[in-house]
Amino acid sequence: MAKQRSRMPNKASLCTLINKAQGKSLRDYARRAGVNPGLLARIKNGTYSPGPTTIERLFRAADPASNVSLEEFMEAAGYSKHSIDYDGIKTAMNILGAAAKIAEQHQVFQRKAMDIIIPAMRSKGIIAESEAWEKYYYIAFQPEECFVVQDQEIERLWFVFWSAESDEDYGGYSSPEDKAAALIRMPLPIDADEKRKIVLVTNSHPVHDALCGYAWHTSYRGWLSATLIDLEREIVTNETLLASYEVDSKTDPLPIL
Repeated sequence: MAKQRSRMPNKASLCTLINKAQGKSLRDYARRAGVNPGLLARIKNGTYSPGPTTIERLFRAADPASNVSLEEFMEAAGYSKHSIDYDGIKTAMNILGAAAKIAEQHQVFQRKAMDIIIPAMRSKGIIAESEAWEKYYYIAFQPEECFVVQDQEIERLWFVFWSAESDEDYGGYSSPEDKAAALIRMPLPIDADEKRKIVLVTNSHPVHDALCGYAWHTSYRGWLSATLIDLEREIVTNETLLASYEVDSKTDPLPIL
C-alpha cells in the first residue's frame, strides 16, 4: 500500500477523471467498482480523499472508452508511482473481491425491488418523482432511493435495502434479530422530519419479522416502516409501520402496500 501521499489530492482532477470513467451512470460505476455510491459521490465532490485501493478499484471499473490510466488516477489522488506498493494493492483487491460481489448483488436487488415498489405506489395513486440521493448523507446512514411525493401528507420518501440469499442468511449476523437491530439503528442520527418517511426493504422473512418486533419499541422519531418483497412473485407482501413522528399516531400516512 502507499506509505504516504506525496501531495494533497487534486480534487478537480479526480472529479474530471471520475466523470470520464463513470460512463452513463455514477451509480452503475459505483456498482462495477464495488464502492458505496455515496462514498463515490463524496470523492467526486472533494469531501473524501480515496486511498490507493479505492483508486485501483475505480480504475479497473472505468468505462473502456474513457482511456483513463491508473497513473492519472494515482497522481490526482496525491500519490507518486514510487510511493505505491502495487503488489500490496493487488492483494487487497483479492481480499475485497467478495465484498465487491456482495455490493453488486445488493444493487441488483435494489433495482428489482424498485421495479416492484414503483408500480405498487402508482396503483395507490401515489405520484412521486425521483430525486438525487447523493445530497443526503449522515454518519452511518444514506438513503439509497429518494422520491419527492406530490399531494400527500408525506412529501419525501426514502428507501434503504437489504437482501438475503436465503432465510438463513443474516448478512454476517448471528440471528435475524441482530440484523434487524442493525437496520433499525441506521436512521437514528437523522433529525426528525414529519414530512419524510423511511422504508426498510428486504426479501428476508426472518429479518422482516424481527423488524416488525420493533414496532413502537424504537427510539427513532419519524415515519419508519419495514417492507417485505417477494422477488419470485414480484409483489410487496407486507408493510408494517415501526415508528411515527407523532407519538400517539399508529396510522401510516403513506402506505405503499
